Amino acid sequence: KTDPTDYFSGIFDGKGHKISNVVFSNAAANNYRGFFNQIVGGTVKNLTVETTGFGTTSLPSGEYGCAAIAGAAYNAVIENCVAEGTITGTHNVGGIVVRIRDTKLINCTNEADVTGSYTKVGGICVLVDKHSVATSLIEGCVNTGAITAKDGENAGRDGVAGIVAYTEGGALTIRNCANEGFVGTKGTVSSTAKVNQILAYPYKGTQTLIGNTIDISAAVRKAGKATTKLDFDS
Repeated sequence: KTDPTDYFSGIFDGKGHKISNVVFSNAAANNYRGFFNQIVGGTVKNLTVETTGFGTTSLPSGEYGCAAIAGAAYNAVIENCVAEGTITGTHNVGGIVVRIRDTKLINCTNEADVTGSYTKVGGICVLVDKHSVATSLIEGCVNTGAITAKDGENAGRDGVAGIVAYTEGGALTIRNCANEGFVGTKGTVSSTAKVNQILAYPYKGTQTLIGNTIDISAAVRKAGKATTKLDFDS
């Protein structure tokens, strides 16, 4: 969850500009971090953010996470946005956005290498909120970054995916998306790690997948020598 008073609800058009060298502060427990910490009923489009996530700062305890564009997006639209950099964190680490509810992600690209050491890591989105009312839509999105769970006894337990790691409820449609990056694990991770190119762990809710593709050759090129697990199921 996030601070209910800390949100953006307007229309932000980046007009193709790029914001670089973004590092998130060590968030209070139960907060998500992004260039926009929370988008509620708003639209963010045509923006590129380059970030190192939490970087080398000390990480807070509790339920938290980070992604380049938004920490959480509720009844929102994120369109034509790009994540770049090397995004590091522990729990709930994503490329474009951490948590969505009743939200549309349209034609977004994650080019960042995203690494987390606890439970969930997602290239485009980490998780779909259980309180969703409408169907969230992820359409025309592409992951080209390396999405990795590593070096944690619970790493990857709730999903490692190129598009969406985990659904805790609600309805989700993933349409015409593609994974072209490595998705997998490194080091000691959860014995029940769930790895998938598109959607790793559909825990609850309903999911519809239409016309999604994976590029195995690109994923293997990304993997290099760091791979301990690859899963090409779509």
